[in-house]
Amino acid sequence: RSQMVAEADAAAARFERYLQANPRSGRAWWSIGRVRLAAGQDREAVHAYTRALSLGYRRGATAYDLACAHARLKERDAAFARLFEAIDLGAATADHVEEDDDLWNLRRDPRFEKAVARARAARGGR
Repeated sequence: RSQMVAEADAAAARFERYLQANPRSGRAWWSIGRVRLAAGQDREAVHAYTRALSLGYRRGATAYDLACAHARLKERDAAFARLFEAIDLGAATADHVEEDDDLWNLRRDPRFEKAVARARAARGGR
């Protein structure tokens, strides 16, 4: 795990150097979110994804990733808000929502079944 964190820190540092010259790069912020989430640095991932979303970068995918980070932090209200946003933007299928391990702690909440149903309806039953 410490190796993963070290690698995430190194990757994030590269993106942060890039952001010094390109502070409005949603892609760089999103990339920081990805490496932080992969390393289990969920709070840092929330920060990075929030910045990427505020810049309009890949709104659906970023909202979904932000939902995952919030879910891992057990911030259910924020997780569901972003999950529904991602579904409404077409970035989440019902199968993906049901199978994503990052969303595991949302499964007992009644909103989870509503999210799955909404994703299924948005994709014509898939």
